[in-house]
Amino acid sequence: MGFQFSSPLDWFKPKATIAFTLVRSDGDKIVAHLLARRSQIEADFGGTRRWIQAFPVPGDTYPAPALITRIPCPGLRDLPRTQWPPVQTQMIDAMVRLERAVAPQVVAWLPD
Repeated sequence: MGFQFSSPLDWFKPKATIAFTLVRSDGDKIVAHLLARRSQIEADFGGTRRWIQAFPVPGDTYPAPALITRIPCPGLRDLPRTQWPPVQTQMIDAMVRLERAVAPQVVAWLPD
């Protein structure tokens, strides 16, 4: 539980997903805080992101609010192995930029 960053790349589905998910009982309150700072977060990230109220959380029964971005690519099954490293590089870059944009906004909710 808590704040989760994930980066699934599905074998069959197109587009890699980079997500910051709020798996917390106060997730709605934190989402409201983040939405009030949406323009700053998107400026810090370097583009607009999708804000989803019910994002599926692997290993959890209930979906949670999330901020996501997608990397255009075919499903891993159809992606030539020579293209895996460039897609991974894009995913890592997106994850780092998302963390840098969101972390300062949620520091008040981090444990001491």
